[in-house]
Amino acid sequence: MAEDPKPAKKPRKKRGMSSKAQQDRRVRLIEQALELRLQGHTLRHIGAALDCTPSAASSYIKAGLEEVAEHSRDTAHLLRDTESARIEMVIRNMATQLDDPQCASVFLKAIEAKRKLWGLDAPTQIAILDLSPEVVAGLDSDQVDRLMAGEDPGTVVPGLRAQIN
Repeated sequence: MAEDPKPAKKPRKKRGMSSKAQQDRRVRLIEQALELRLQGHTLRHIGAALDCTPSAASSYIKAGLEEVAEHSRDTAHLLRDTESARIEMVIRNMATQLDDPQCASVFLKAIEAKRKLWGLDAPTQIAILDLSPEVVAGLDSDQVDRLMAGEDPGTVVPGLRAQIN
């Protein structure tokens, strides 16, 4: 009978290190990995500097970038919520004084600012035209006006196509 293979060994925790100390060490490794990568070092060099494999160095860099992105998203959401609350306060204050033209103007500007902040008026499609100087030079004012109004470029200038994003 063949012997059963030995079970895989569990990775050992470094003796004497608390989970807080391990977390602090991980944060330091991530910061060092990011700094070395910013300086242009290879993963092999970073791994050697951090006493780990290039794959582990890559993991530290990826974790650091994800944490930065998450922090940036959280900060952006907080800023948007704060600005939205400020604008909402202006809207509520001005809503009771709409008979005053200045208050009505501030009210409308605040609503516009809130719509812009939340992207409510963002275009749903953007057409990118690859116009050569020759095509542009051949456009008459009516064609320019029609293109600016958003008319399909293929109907304005036969053969012209737009890439929709």
